[in-house]
Amino acid sequence: MISPLLLHYIVIAGLVFLPALGVGIGQGFLGRSIFEACDRQPAEQDEIQKTMFILFGVLEMGIIFGLVMAVSILFNWQVCNYYDACAELGIFAALAFPAFMTGITAAFPAREGLIAMVRQPFFAKKIMNFMILILVVMQTPVVFGFLVGFIIRTKIILGVPSAAAAAQLVASGISIGIGSLGPSIGMAFLARNSCCAIGTNKQSYDKVFTLTLFGQAFMEASIIFSLLVSFMLLVSYPFVLVDHPWSFVLPLAVSLAIAIGTVGPGISLGRVSAAACKQVAEHPSLYNALFRMNFMALGIIEASVLYAFIISMRLYINIT
Repeated sequence: MISPLLLHYIVIAGLVFLPALGVGIGQGFLGRSIFEACDRQPAEQDEIQKTMFILFGVLEMGIIFGLVMAVSILFNWQVCNYYDACAELGIFAALAFPAFMTGITAAFPAREGLIAMVRQPFFAKKIMNFMILILVVMQTPVVFGFLVGFIIRTKIILGVPSAAAAAQLVASGISIGIGSLGPSIGMAFLARNSCCAIGTNKQSYDKVFTLTLFGQAFMEASIIFSLLVSFMLLVSYPFVLVDHPWSFVLPLAVSLAIAIGTVGPGISLGRVSAAACKQVAEHPSLYNALFRMNFMALGIIEASVLYAFIISMRLYINIT
């Protein structure tokens, strides 16, 4: 069995390593795209360089949040028992998974945004502002994960009385950590295609902007459902005081119902909205019809997340 102290240090290392891995991969893709953009439009090198620093700063958010949490755990608290150390896995799940995924996926819309800027040099300012906005929105899973991780850390300081209580804190981290992966991928699909659409047809900017915000709102709703389950598990902590051999399964079932339930719909929401943006750029006159079709498709897909949330709520009610 792993000692509590070793598990404690593994969590700290993971909070830095996994976000750094994702951000590093993403920045590698982004760096290559910057040189490609300069090669296509040498006259725009100054604008591209200015955009580069902003984009690298946005991508760094994941590793910064991971580093802050790791330092906070390392210097401000000591592991007391095995339950405390196991509960720290909830912090890792809540923050490291979204930071890793966002670090990679955010590079792809950034690449398309740079290409759009060199395609439309007289429209580059608007494209840059649009790209930065959607990249900042893509960082919301990391912010939510950091918030949940901080609350878990507070609960651990107060004491973890049983394996079931530790599982409850881990489950709250899994809910937001895994539950945000699908929507993060979906937002990357949408952001990438929306930047590409604007680069193809700058006259469609307003229409694409509306569709992008609309699609991201649906994907953010999926993440918020996962966040609500995380908060429910944290607010009711500990709802299982008896250390039964299988009692740790109960909170994990609550979190996995919503976490897994958002993965497929989150990706699908992004792909549908991305296709709508592409069609609007190619056929701006069909915007109204495309908007209605997009709305209906997103509503039907989002219903799957709602069903998962209802199941998660039902499980939560049964065991509390």
